[in-house]
Amino acid sequence: MNTSSKNRVPEIEVGILKGEGIRFKLLGSFSLEGSDKTWQGELEAAVSGDKIELSREGDPLGAWKEVIFHALDATRCRFVVKDVVIGIGFHWEQKEDQEFLGALKLMVSDKQIQVVNVVSVEDYLISVISSEMRGDSSPALLEAHTIISRSWLLAQIEKQNRLDQKGEGYKMIHQTEKEYIRWYDREDHHEFHVCADDHCQRYQGITRAHNVEVDENTVIAAQSGISGSTKVGKNCMFGGQVGLIGHINIANGVKIAAQSGITKDIKEEDIVIQGSPAFEFGPYQRSYLLFRNLPKIREQINELERKVDGLTQ
Repeated sequence: MNTSSKNRVPEIEVGILKGEGIRFKLLGSFSLEGSDKTWQGELEAAVSGDKIELSREGDPLGAWKEVIFHALDATRCRFVVKDVVIGIGFHWEQKEDQEFLGALKLMVSDKQIQVVNVVSVEDYLISVISSEMRGDSSPALLEAHTIISRSWLLAQIEKQNRLDQKGEGYKMIHQTEKEYIRWYDREDHHEFHVCADDHCQRYQGITRAHNVEVDENTVIAAQSGISGSTKVGKNCMFGGQVGLIGHINIANGVKIAAQSGITKDIKEEDIVIQGSPAFEFGPYQRSYLLFRNLPKIREQINELERKVDGLTQ
């Protein structure tokens, strides 16, 4: 278990998926250990001998013994792993794409690729509690679950580290003449600390997180929708039924007219915008006047074409 030097928050390694081929998407810019370039976008990984070969749309990009992607901006960059199996062994077992913060680690294991998420303990717990508990649970129950989950996790890892230092293995069975004890913990995993499924604790990254940030003194009218991880500045005003895509920033003082659609960062402060996709209010109003007159303009053009045809005959 690593510890961040910045805030001393422990990091753990969570096993996400194991398969012969892995598809994933880097949302934002990432560095790769052993590579001097920046990585982003859709990628595929496959086993090639004792290495992991990365490719994009079938074009090979290189092979490494171990692949570790680090986010260049830990607060905004994230990655999506395709076809993660959830509910393993249950009647509702299924696959879904899942999104994660932290680092992405790929390693060869039994001629397959093991996908691992290196993430802080606190970010891990946020996902665990939201995945295992109902949203309307009482604060006291959520606090208790958090304490139990954190204590179990750190105790298991500390125990395993202690055994590793002594060169001993974990004894899952303790038997005497009068009793037989079989412990079921997380010792099935040797390449990471815990798995992401119910065998350990259910962890789904930020797949179901929203993470929208709205700063002070901002007013948002009814029926507006803001997609995940968008950050809205101070003193903004949104009219009714405004829609914003995810992972964008809205500057301070921005005013957005009703029913507008925002598809990119708004960097200029105190600007008024309208439309879908939205742009500055003045040019939009002038464009709208032309739009309303399009049928009339079309008739005028058709009339001019008829007159030109008459002159050429």
